Amino acid sequence: MYLVTMKVLLFILPFFIISSKGIEDSNTQLKWKLKEKFKAVTNLQVDITGLVRDINNEEAGCNETISHLMETHALLLDKIKINNEILADLMNKIYQEELKHEVMERKLKTVYEELEIVGFVYEITYQDAMFLLHMHTNGTALECQAIARLEFDSTDHDWNPRILNTGPIITTKDSRKL
Repeated sequence: MYLVTMKVLLFILPFFIISSKGIEDSNTQLKWKLKEKFKAVTNLQVDITGLVRDINNEEAGCNETISHLMETHALLLDKIKINNEILADLMNKIYQEELKHEVMERKLKTVYEELEIVGFVYEITYQDAMFLLHMHTNGTALECQAIARLEFDSTDHDWNPRILNTGPIITTKDSRKL
């Protein structure tokens, strides 16, 4: 039995060795593939670490740019506010100047109207003076007395042409000296 057992063992042993050799070869191949996969994973981790670092750098750059843009935005808003205040002040000054200009135009218009009236009164006064001078030198005593006595109406100081037709005329020698 011993011999039979040995024969069977000797018969099975090569199959076992062949199969264990195949298992060892498979195991070696698996180890080699596992090492390659581990290297690939390590390389992938290095790549991922580099990408994370790049993303962090880009994010930091973006945050810095955003912060700079926010500061610029705040400065621009301040400048716009200041410019709006200056513009409002200028508009107010322009409005005040327009009001002053309108007041001055009204005053000038009034002055021009008054000057026209003064010129008109001056012209009338001049004509009256010339008339009186003419009447004094060439007129009759009655005309001179009427003009001297009632030259202007007492209420409005305007020349009244009815002066010559009012009241009795004194015809003394003294009244003719006017």
